[in-house]
Amino acid sequence: MKSLHQAAEILAKQDGRRLDQALA
Repeated sequence: MKSLHQAAEILAKQDGRRLDQALA
C-alpha cells in the first residue's frame, strides 16, 4: 500500500507542475 501512496504523491507533484506551467 505504501508504494501506491508514493506513486500517488509523485503523480500529484507532476500534475502540480503542469498546473503551474499552465497558469504561468
